Amino acid sequence: MKAAKGRTDPDKAPTPSARTKVLVIGSTGHAGVKCVDWTSLRDLPNIADFPMVVLNTCTLAAWIEALRAARDSADEGQAEDLQKIGSSISKDISLLKSKLVQVLRAGGTVYAILGPPQGLTSGGSLWYSIVHSHDWMPLPVGLKDEPGEGLTVREKQFTRYFASVARWQRVIEDRYHVEPLKAITEGELEPKPLVQLASTKLATDWQGNAVGAALHYTLHRPATGHIARALAQATGVGDYEPEPYKRSGPLVLLPPPTEVSDEEAIRILLEDFCGVAARAVAPGWAQAVGMPGDADRQAALSVAAKALEQAQRKQEEALAAQATADEFKRLLYEKGVPLQDVTRKTFEAMGIRTEDSPVSDEFMLVWEGERVLVEVTGAGKSIAGRDLSQLIKDLGNYLAKVGHDVKGVLVGNAWIGLPPGQRDTPDKPIFPDDVRGTAKNHSIALVSTVELFKAYCTFLEGKVTPDQVFRRIADGSGVVTLVD
Repeated sequence: MKAAKGRTDPDKAPTPSARTKVLVIGSTGHAGVKCVDWTSLRDLPNIADFPMVVLNTCTLAAWIEALRAARDSADEGQAEDLQKIGSSISKDISLLKSKLVQVLRAGGTVYAILGPPQGLTSGGSLWYSIVHSHDWMPLPVGLKDEPGEGLTVREKQFTRYFASVARWQRVIEDRYHVEPLKAITEGELEPKPLVQLASTKLATDWQGNAVGAALHYTLHRPATGHIARALAQATGVGDYEPEPYKRSGPLVLLPPPTEVSDEEAIRILLEDFCGVAARAVAPGWAQAVGMPGDADRQAALSVAAKALEQAQRKQEEALAAQATADEFKRLLYEKGVPLQDVTRKTFEAMGIRTEDSPVSDEFMLVWEGERVLVEVTGAGKSIAGRDLSQLIKDLGNYLAKVGHDVKGVLVGNAWIGLPPGQRDTPDKPIFPDDVRGTAKNHSIALVSTVELFKAYCTFLEGKVTPDQVFRRIADGSGVVTLVD
């Protein structure tokens, strides 16, 4: 597995920065890192903010087993309460899974000691899974029961860890189901990329089965042009570029230790891969041992804590303001109902009132008693004539229903896989000639979302008024520019 910059490579011991943040889940008592148990996940800060995450799922399996035993021996009321506890933890683990995907996507590393599979199912006649000890898994991994003893370490930097493993119960299969990985590409622009999953065997049994493995995924863009597609097909990736444009960080899966405790195994991982020296956490009584200058230091800490709280509040306000502003960038990459929503929101933000359309599922612009019927569409290529035909049909229905004509505007987000500066070129027109001609014949205005976004930014600068924007739409036909 070739490692990208800042990523753990199984062939090379990492040298984390002293500022690298490490999160340990399922094991406590480790100084210098953030530790939390499985029942306290909701108390964590943003998990995706940690570039290194270490999981001890043995403790999760033990907790689920204990919960199941308690549920099975409890009366009906208590059993229901215990099932609710399991459901609550299941939601936390589901959120953890999505956050671990973010960690891997950003190039971070997730180390996991794989505990035994344990699940809590419903106690009633309708069977369903409430929580399982493998629900946290961010990548689709196949595990097979194959007990064994005596292994061969394939990646030398894991020698110390595997010295603690004398036997194991499961091996990691070579075959992976890529389909679930498509959820990872939800944030990718159209067209969707090819997802490939690969792994490096860290240690194997005598048959070559992986006792431990490091997995990562890659995303590949579609190859464009005849030559590029021919080369892509020759490399075995179909019509996609062989070189990925994104490579995840590794998910490192390890068997439970048998010669040391789980806590000691976590310490080995922290020392060998996270740059964290193994130190014990100070016992509670150590806080009561006084030293000269404690009062002054506590006062300084109090002042610093208040300043930090104020700074964090300002940061949160700034982040919220930026997130609100970034919402309007969706004009440039959304389609369907989300594009309709942000288009309507943009007009309203500029001071142009909107109301629901009486003849479609979209909306109308309203300014000083005048109305314009809006059709919104998005596409990975040029806006098609059928989108304009739908608007022309709606205009006819409006006349029949209301009794008079109304102006129409087609707002189109074309070539959404490209940056705005690469759109509306001779070979990639937003509105092709046939659409332009038909729009002029029907006095319909054509507005690209790139132009609408530009108008909104100009409005924020105070250089254009809502009246000017509305008039250009209401008075224009064919392709309309909203600002000079």
